[in-house]
Amino acid sequence: MNQIKSGARAESKPFVKRDAVGILSGRVGLAGKEDALTLEFAFMNFGFLIARNECLSLSDYAERIRRNYVAATPQVAEVLRVLHEYAERELPPFRTAA
Repeated sequence: MNQIKSGARAESKPFVKRDAVGILSGRVGLAGKEDALTLEFAFMNFGFLIARNECLSLSDYAERIRRNYVAATPQVAEVLRVLHEYAERELPPFRTAA
């Protein structure tokens, strides 16, 4: 499994991470309303599968969910589909305000 190390992550690929105090965050890019709801569902219901100080690609996150849940369940199947779809997207460069 490819864990993306902090500081070494490719900023052009979507990821999800949990920091040292347990806050879950990530960068997935723009999503339509339905996909955004599915991604929110994934992070709220399966986010506990990400350890503190861990950063995962969306593909690795989907694989972790698949190993722990029945992929044939409609909700899980949709989460896996959306995570895999977004994992392949390139993100625009991250810009901060000057």
